[in-house]
Amino acid sequence: MKRLIFILLVCPIVFISAQKGSNCIDIRIGAGGSFLSSGDMFSLSVENELNYKLNHFLAASTSLNFGKSDYGVFKSASFYQGNINIFLSPFKNTKQNDFRIGTGVSYWDVSNAWEESSIYADNRFYYTYIFEKNQSFGLNFIIENTYKINDHYLVGIKAFTQNYINSSKNSGIMVKVGYAF
Repeated sequence: MKRLIFILLVCPIVFISAQKGSNCIDIRIGAGGSFLSSGDMFSLSVENELNYKLNHFLAASTSLNFGKSDYGVFKSASFYQGNINIFLSPFKNTKQNDFRIGTGVSYWDVSNAWEESSIYADNRFYYTYIFEKNQSFGLNFIIENTYKINDHYLVGIKAFTQNYINSSKNSGIMVKVGYAF
């Protein structure tokens, strides 16, 4: 698994360095919050995204996310996520501001832990925890607005919702910064 993540992160960098001057590729890093399931778990998450501009109206992206939560119905929850998306820029992607709407597929691996019981003995508490892990495929819906600070630097905001096959959801907002090649 570590090798796969390393390959997914290094291979795009090699490809990008061979495409200097094209300005069709950008890398974005984001951070934000999201609500898991029906809003009962608030998570902080980070995202690494690689975008490729297909033409003035279409772009494609792939991203890896990690989220962690200690607030909500479970004692703890964390997830890894991979996404492949396609975006439509209805007002063209040729100016400083790029508003786009996207959809795509997502895969996530979620781990939850919660307290099942506690016993007070010998002047201290003893806790029993239950751990649950599940994986699922889902669909993304994204609204994103990106502003070019100059020819290379980007800043933006992203609102998203993801519905998974096992009836899980992940919805939130993220602030992103990026670099266009």
